[in-house]
Amino acid sequence: MKRMVRLTERIYWYPWEEERDRPVLGYIKGDNLTMAVDAGHSSAHVQDFYEALKAEGLPLPDVTCITHWHWDHTFGMPFVHGLTTAEERTDRILKGIVEKMDADYARSMMDMDEHIRAEYAEGQEMRVRQADLVFREELVLNCGNCTVQLFHGPSPHTDDCVYVYIPEGKVLFLGDAPCGAWPDWHVDAGKAEEMIRFLQEIDFGTAVSGHWDPQTKDELIRFIRESI
Repeated sequence: MKRMVRLTERIYWYPWEEERDRPVLGYIKGDNLTMAVDAGHSSAHVQDFYEALKAEGLPLPDVTCITHWHWDHTFGMPFVHGLTTAEERTDRILKGIVEKMDADYARSMMDMDEHIRAEYAEGQEMRVRQADLVFREELVLNCGNCTVQLFHGPSPHTDDCVYVYIPEGKVLFLGDAPCGAWPDWHVDAGKAEEMIRFLQEIDFGTAVSGHWDPQTKDELIRFIRESI
């Protein structure tokens, strides 16, 4: 089982996995409130994450925030502890998936991608739900000597990308925002340049993306420039 990796006194990340395309899951421990970043790919992904938290003596999250709508970040939402929160663009897309989700739709999802087939190979139920708390553009939570800022921002990946910033640790979680658009992973140069300008205005030292190990701010910006 993968273990939690500590970034700062209050901030951790749970490693990504290539075989099932599981993204990084973040964790922020305030004195009064604990938060997870993204809900993961399935009930099994959530359970593995929670076992890793328990192994470190960390409480389960009170709130799980979503960085964007893609299945590997959201299909764990029905199984998380506590509440979920998402920006209204993300929640609107999730509503559309909820309305379509049935056995045929689940099969079509698995036919679409080998990583989804691998995640659901043991036959667990594919489910999705909308968020409990929906915000527009920005949400700030005081977790107790630890502030978490959620804000919508530009990205070449999807139009609903949300960034999760912890100013006390100068850590920025950004989901898959640096990636190109699915399914061909094309990087729109204009959106990438807009994202770079956006990132340059944020005072962070460590960036945690969905499918890579943490990077410095300079490394992240260089990665985005090289992808154009």
